[in-house]
Amino acid sequence: MLAAGGTAYFLTTGKGKDSEASAKQGEKGPAAGGLSWSAAARTTPVKGSNMALGTWFTDDTVVKAEPNTVTAYDLATGEKKWSFILADTLCAVSGNADADTAVIVTQFDGACTRPTAFDLRTGNRAWTKDLMADGERAGPELKPAKWQALAQLRVAVGGGYALLTWATGEQTFRLGDGKKMTSVKRKACGVTAAAGGKELLSATSCGGRGEVRSLNPADPKRLKWKWTAPKGVWVRGILSTTPAVLQTDKDTDASSELTVLAQANGREARRIPYGNDWALGSCLQGGEGCVGGLVSGDTFYVAGKGMTAAYSLNTGNELWVHKDDPNRKANPIAVRDGELVTYVQATAERPGHLSFVTAATGRTARKQELAMSIRKREYAMESVRTATPYLRSGRFLLVADGMLDSEDDDVILAIAPGGTEPDDRRAAYSPPSSPR
Repeated sequence: MLAAGGTAYFLTTGKGKDSEASAKQGEKGPAAGGLSWSAAARTTPVKGSNMALGTWFTDDTVVKAEPNTVTAYDLATGEKKWSFILADTLCAVSGNADADTAVIVTQFDGACTRPTAFDLRTGNRAWTKDLMADGERAGPELKPAKWQALAQLRVAVGGGYALLTWATGEQTFRLGDGKKMTSVKRKACGVTAAAGGKELLSATSCGGRGEVRSLNPADPKRLKWKWTAPKGVWVRGILSTTPAVLQTDKDTDASSELTVLAQANGREARRIPYGNDWALGSCLQGGEGCVGGLVSGDTFYVAGKGMTAAYSLNTGNELWVHKDDPNRKANPIAVRDGELVTYVQATAERPGHLSFVTAATGRTARKQELAMSIRKREYAMESVRTATPYLRSGRFLLVADGMLDSEDDDVILAIAPGGTEPDDRRAAYSPPSSPR
């Protein structure tokens, strides 16, 4: 056990029974759509300590956070590469990584105040800090038990910095050594968001008006740019950082839009009305888009019931609609070699499938059915827990990015997609936001 800065964790390596079985399963070469390997919850979740938000990738591993552990698995075999145990409960994570460094935040005395930066390749911790100054006590806006009615803590990394923003404050830290660069206090805001990558964006909605700020890597104390929304318009989430694409809402008629900002100066470029048939989900993984929404280049892809639609971010016009199973949601997850890959979710009776769609026209190139043998587990992840679909290194992965119910829950299902090696959904955004 290692202890420093108030955080203790265990570091373990090597194979256990589960990883050995997974490795053997991976060597068999499952048929297309079959299970390559799986990972179950490594700890027993309890009420108030069951958040499993946080998924990151290196070239050959997937790193998964659970309520009080973080574990890296080999993408090909599921073998456990490293793991550490948190001293307290996980409460927030960065939706992305910067140069293989991610940030998790744990509770201290019931408040979400202890950010820790760690290396995705080794599991080694770089630093742990506290958002509270000596003698300062955290208010309800930093206590997860009170978050239902408050803007909760959001985290993002980019440009060598970590940004943490919450209802009444915001701080930035240098990723390399944890030095605090900025600290801001403000009146309570109803919504906050953060997204990283080539741009490091912070969004707040206070007093009925939204604002987005871009951190300046050359001087984090001076903003690169700031966009202030029209009165009565607030920012619900950040779908992409390059280009900056926001989900914005109007107080007057409760309608939503996509607002596209110019990357150079943050000026509003255009708005795209929110479609009645869209099925845009969680935006918690800031800068990764929302589940059901994908930004790739100058195109926005969005899920709907039985369809996926494409829109031009340059003009705001609809480009095409691809129709799939009429009763199931089709989530766009990656664009590779001119093809959009969508995941059509499982039902109680049918397994899910991947559709490969020509990105220029919306026409079906081919489909890949997932194995009937994993239907129940696939459907359980989608219906009981919150699953995020990814594509990485020849594997399709469903990853639990919500709440866990028991130690028997699957946190990862890695599925062979049939010899293709499409990019992870993160690659559609700049390298690598409300609960779903």
